[in-house]
Amino acid sequence: MPEDIRIEATRKMNEYFAAQLPKNEHAVKLWFRVVARDNRITAAERRPYFMDHSRTTTSEFFQVRYTDYDGKWHMYWKRASGKWWAVCPYPQN
Repeated sequence: MPEDIRIEATRKMNEYFAAQLPKNEHAVKLWFRVVARDNRITAAERRPYFMDHSRTTTSEFFQVRYTDYDGKWHMYWKRASGKWWAVCPYPQN
């Protein structure tokens, strides 16, 4: 993935997640992380662990992958098994 595309995509994702955070006392408890590696950008959230609020848990919830051959992004979601599955959009009629 070209570096300028990686930087722009990561910036836009960080801006989007920052806008989604609550504007109250819970904002410090919820956190999003965007990590770019190779041709992938992975998003994760960190929140307090439901049984022990002194601990936190982090969960990756989606990933986008850039393919150089077609210049497109492909979205994936993480199953409970830990494997990434492609998001297949409905065909447009």
